[in-house]
Amino acid sequence: KGWDCYYYVGDILEDSIGYWLSDFIRSRDLILKHVVLNAGEMDSAPIGEMSQDMIHKMIDVNIKGNIFLLNHLVPELKKNGGGSVTIINSISGLRASKNNALYSASKFALKAVADSLREECARDNISVSSIYPGYTEGERTESSIKKVMQYKGLDYQEARNIIANRNSQKRILDPREIADAVLYSMLGEASSDIYLEGETDYRIIKLVSWIRDNTENSKKLLIPISGGSDSALVFKLCSIACPHKVIGTF
Repeated sequence: KGWDCYYYVGDILEDSIGYWLSDFIRSRDLILKHVVLNAGEMDSAPIGEMSQDMIHKMIDVNIKGNIFLLNHLVPELKKNGGGSVTIINSISGLRASKNNALYSASKFALKAVADSLREECARDNISVSSIYPGYTEGERTESSIKKVMQYKGLDYQEARNIIANRNSQKRILDPREIADAVLYSMLGEASSDIYLEGETDYRIIKLVSWIRDNTENSKKLLIPISGGSDSALVFKLCSIACPHKVIGTF
């Protein structure tokens, strides 16, 4: 839709990745305003049965790799007058579970990184948000389903139902819901944590998505404002969903 897209191929485990990515952005006269960190490694095993490779990979990707990037990209955001940092975490970053000690530990650490960065950037016009999704359609969830099939001797649908029931919505999330949460965090002016197992956040995100989808072809968006917090919230959500549209008020 008229946007230029650029990509940079690098290794998140190299401590210089942030430097080279920053250099790549500057070399094309681009201005960095939003950072979304979604690289992650997931595996599960009880303590005592983890391989050294599993331990190193989980810690290196989930913690060190994200910090390498932030260490170079946050100064760029500050130099550009602010922006946003969105970190894709996991519900495991809030709640540990059986056989997930290593993964949860890495995600708890990532939560600490985000919370600390939020305090550091409070006066730099940089919002810092963490998104905590549950099981989402994709290769990793399919891997979890296969493990349940293997360990419990179940067929695919039975194992899938067990995984889906671990989410509060009793279903596996659609990746587009994560994308909507990212958009919500990028275009919001304040730092926030978004829990995709929480129904309140989920309904707000779905409302933003509905507004955007149903006004895509319109040139103007008129919002009746009668005063009060409800109207203010609707106005704000429309601003997030349609930042480049004209918003009129009665």
